[in-house]
Amino acid sequence: MPPLLAALLVAFSATVCQALEHIPDNMCIIKGDPHILQYDADKSGLHDGIYVTSTCSYTLTRTNCDAQDSKPVFWVTGSFKRTIPTEKPTAIYEINAFIMIKEKRWGVRFRRGLKDIRVYKLTDKLLPSLRLGSGQQMLGRPAYIHKGNLVKVQKAEDVSLGEWKNGTIVASVSFTNGMKVFYDGQKRAMIEASGKRFVGKMCGLCGNNDMNLHDENRIGPVHKGSHLCAGLCDNLNDKLDYNYGEVARSTDDFVKSWYKSGARSVGTCRAEWNL
Repeated sequence: MPPLLAALLVAFSATVCQALEHIPDNMCIIKGDPHILQYDADKSGLHDGIYVTSTCSYTLTRTNCDAQDSKPVFWVTGSFKRTIPTEKPTAIYEINAFIMIKEKRWGVRFRRGLKDIRVYKLTDKLLPSLRLGSGQQMLGRPAYIHKGNLVKVQKAEDVSLGEWKNGTIVASVSFTNGMKVFYDGQKRAMIEASGKRFVGKMCGLCGNNDMNLHDENRIGPVHKGSHLCAGLCDNLNDKLDYNYGEVARSTDDFVKSWYKSGARSVGTCRAEWNL
């Protein structure tokens, strides 16, 4: 092998290994337009993950997955929008993350541009929110803490996990159960399921976190026969003909089965469901 080529390969390998040191196996990455690298995906850069072109809102990850009607104690949803209205690619636009605290839910909302970071007050009814400020306003401030759950904004170079574009800022929330969510307000988000308690116990677009790459795409609660599919799946070609927890036959079926909201209103998400 020519010396120059050998040197380039060594440099490339070192760069990949260095990047991998900052991306644990239990990390789900949403990047670009958008590709989702699930918890168990190959993070070497040789695997692009699942490709989402929808403009709806979906469950990215949640706990309590044994039955489709089980209520989670932790969950994260993501909303997607087209970066250019006339083109197919979309990007993550909004992230909502929640945890149950004594049968009441508390959560945080990050939205594109990090112009309006909010926390949802502890409640069991509708979710009034408290504005913490923009990302720039929160940068340099002490973290906001509620019952041990911590919301903060950092410069990209100060974030120890993942790869972030220099010069950007990253908002994050660290939950008392060990889960962490990061978002740069642009096209990149990460969810870390830290700890043995989450191994094989997660579900959603980020997969099940069971250290097996080949069984990630399991059907969620929206499928033929479920009450969530009634009036929603009628115009789909395959009617999402699955049972909960089955491995999906296509990425599109898998993504649709974790649908959260958006199709009932006028817009591109509604069109994607042929409503």
